[in-house]
Amino acid sequence: MLQNDFRANLRILSLVTIILSLLTGCSPTEATDQPSSFGPVGIEPGDECHICGMMISRQPGPKGEFVGKDQRVYKFCSTHELFVWMLQPENQHLQGEIFVHDMARTDWNRPDDSHLIEAKTAWYVIGSSVQSGMGPTIASFKRAEDAQKFIDEYHGRLFSFEQISLNEL
Repeated sequence: MLQNDFRANLRILSLVTIILSLLTGCSPTEATDQPSSFGPVGIEPGDECHICGMMISRQPGPKGEFVGKDQRVYKFCSTHELFVWMLQPENQHLQGEIFVHDMARTDWNRPDDSHLIEAKTAWYVIGSSVQSGMGPTIASFKRAEDAQKFIDEYHGRLFSFEQISLNEL
């Protein structure tokens, strides 16, 4: 009889443990602890541009990337190619985050990925005398003041993210 009580208690303990494990796994704190942003993804030496296939890290100037909600990453060897891709009608519906280099904080010839910023809040210079790997570039900056300093030295026009269209490129 003692052995039957032990087995019954063991079954109850096992059942309680399973139920508590399931309830813990479904707790709302896990869902809310998830980051709302995936953040930028570093550009690796072997990464190729989504548009032209060139090795991204070998090109000078600001780069861009689109990180989709599905976590697919599209990397571009220049901000110009990023915008050309992004402004195509078939890509405008994609949901995700867009990142570009803050060129006030990094070297033009070897942009550092620790200076990738959110593209939608950045400022852009179009039509400067400075070139990227693919020719004309769209210089990207976190602050409008930095973009204006760039314009003072290299010319061009200042744009916000929303002002850029295929006609401007």
